[in-house]
Amino acid sequence: MIKPPGRPDRMRRLSKAELADIDARLRQWQSFDEIDAVLKAVRETTGFYAVGQGGLKIWREAFVAVSCALQTHARRIRLGGDPPDFELDYGDHVRAFELVDVFPVGRRLGREYDTFADLWNNSQGIPLEHVDMEAELEALPADLEAQLQAKAAKGYSPSPILVADIHHAIFPQSDIGDLSRLAGIARRYLTHFPEVWLRMSRNLVRVSPFGETRIHGAHDAGGD
Repeated sequence: MIKPPGRPDRMRRLSKAELADIDARLRQWQSFDEIDAVLKAVRETTGFYAVGQGGLKIWREAFVAVSCALQTHARRIRLGGDPPDFELDYGDHVRAFELVDVFPVGRRLGREYDTFADLWNNSQGIPLEHVDMEAELEALPADLEAQLQAKAAKGYSPSPILVADIHHAIFPQSDIGDLSRLAGIARRYLTHFPEVWLRMSRNLVRVSPFGETRIHGAHDAGGD
C-alpha cells in the first residue's frame, strides 16, 4: 500500500499527556505558521484518528479556525473556552467564533475515520462508498436549519460569529439558486449571531446584515 504524504506508517491515538500539551498550545495566541505546525505534527502521528479521537476535538476546531483565518486574512489564532470555540486576531480587533458541524442524517464522522485508521493499520484498503449526492443536496437545507436552530437556542452572550461546517458530499459550487437558498436560511439567524459563515472545504460564504460574500481559496490547514 502506497503511503500518502503526511500520514504515518501506523496511525495511533494520542495519550492524555500529549492531548493536554496540544490543548495548552492551541489556547495561546499563535501565528498561522505556529498553529499549522501543531496541526501537521498531530496529523503525522495520528492520521485518521485526528478526526475520531474524542480528545482531539480541539484539533478539528483549530483546523477550521486556520482555514477561516487564511481566507479572511487574520493575523493570529487561538482556541477559546467554548464558548467561543476560537478567536481570530485581525490586528485592530478580535472576533469570536462558535463552530457547528452540519452532517447528513445518520453520518458520524468520528466513527468513519476510526474505521479508516483501523483498516490502514491492518494494511487493508479503504473502501469507496456510494453517496447519493442528489439526496444529500436536497437534505442540506433542512440539515443546516436544524443545526442553526440548535445553536440559536443556546442564547450566547456575547454573541459570536457562527461557522457552520458542512460535511455533505456535495456543496452548491456554482448553482446560484441553491447557494442563495442556504444563505437565506443563514440570514434568518442574524438576530442571534452578528454573522453566519457557511464553510465546506475551501469554500466560505459569509452572511452578514450587509449581504453575502463568497470566498474561495486557501489551502487546507495542516497540509503540505
